[in-house]
Amino acid sequence: TIPISLRFGDAGFQFPDLVEASQIQVDFDIQERMKGKFFPKIKLVNDLIPNRNISIEYEKDDKYVVELLLSDENSVIVDEAAYKAFALYTMRAVHANDLPFYIAQIINYNLLAPDM
Repeated sequence: TIPISLRFGDAGFQFPDLVEASQIQVDFDIQERMKGKFFPKIKLVNDLIPNRNISIEYEKDDKYVVELLLSDENSVIVDEAAYKAFALYTMRAVHANDLPFYIAQIINYNLLAPDM
């Protein structure tokens, strides 16, 4: 199992089902892409605590991390050395309920791409 923490890098929001919805998207996408090939299970970890200062409260660990940041556009920055992706998302993505799909795309096509 590969644990991946979802965290806020800014004030954040209350997303009560974001981790569960993202897990469903991640699992479905991996099942479709891997078609019979072995790939370890990915387990999303809920570290979505609004108003947490990520750079101060977290030490570098060996876990993969997706840090969510509200932005003017949807984009991604990947720090492969730190096993970390910065998911920049817009309010439009929140209102359209696109975050679970967006998070799954970042995990499967950016963060874990070298391992797939």
